[in-house]
Amino acid sequence: MKYPSSLCIVALTALLLNCKSDLEDKTVAPTTTTPPTTTTPPTPTTPVNPFTTTTHVTAAANISGNTSRIDDSGLNGKADAFAFLTPNWQLGSVYNTSATGIYYTSGAWRVFNQDLKTFPSGMGYNVLVVQPHDNVFKHVASSGNTSVHVTTLDHPKLNGNPNARLLVQQRWNGTYNDSPVGVWYNGSRWTIFNQKTAVPIKAGSEFNVLVNDNITTTQAVSGKITGNNFLIDPAITGNTKRVFVTQYWTAVYNTQEVGVWYPSSSWSIYNQNNSITMPTNARFFVFAP
Repeated sequence: MKYPSSLCIVALTALLLNCKSDLEDKTVAPTTTTPPTTTTPPTPTTPVNPFTTTTHVTAAANISGNTSRIDDSGLNGKADAFAFLTPNWQLGSVYNTSATGIYYTSGAWRVFNQDLKTFPSGMGYNVLVVQPHDNVFKHVASSGNTSVHVTTLDHPKLNGNPNARLLVQQRWNGTYNDSPVGVWYNGSRWTIFNQKTAVPIKAGSEFNVLVNDNITTTQAVSGKITGNNFLIDPAITGNTKRVFVTQYWTAVYNTQEVGVWYPSSSWSIYNQNNSITMPTNARFFVFAP
């Protein structure tokens, strides 16, 4: 019998090993690659309208001394909300000559008389509710920003901008300010001032401030004034409108608290003291969202 040479054995062994290797390569499951995780884009959301409006009428059920509780879902339980109130004669046909403000306590906002007089029943208000955003803020008078009856505002939308439009609302956190207020641009900064210039603004007095380009201006001019009121020009029509105003000084003081009224076909601004004629050329910022 003949046996294969050792060279043949080596060659045969190598051939068998190569075949085994090919077989193993073909029977091993292929490595799978997990596809990359994709991030689902967020669902677009509709921007929240920061403005809502409502009305408030004072009555025995909501009056306590010099205060009246405002009941609104946009304000109840929301100490960080901002409210701006303007009296509306259409809602109650009652005057209130006291300077007013708002404050938060026990889960609700209230309107109050700065002079502590009992709040009259039947007084109607337009109420603008503003949720916190960049163009609304609280200003606190201090020794560093206040001189006698004027306190200077500090906000990037206001500083150095004489064309800014704003509303202000007195508020309380322990300090009273018994005067109607207005706003004034002093050449470089916007300020809040007491219309009764003999009444100083005390440190700690607080104010809500809203900056908005849709606020307009109006002026009491001859031909538009009737006694204690004048027609807003440009005219604002529609008796269901919620109109808000802030006095804006350029040359004329009006020492009275004011409100809005719809006498016939358009809105007017009136002095709460109906024996005081609206001063000619008194100016106002007006907002009708």
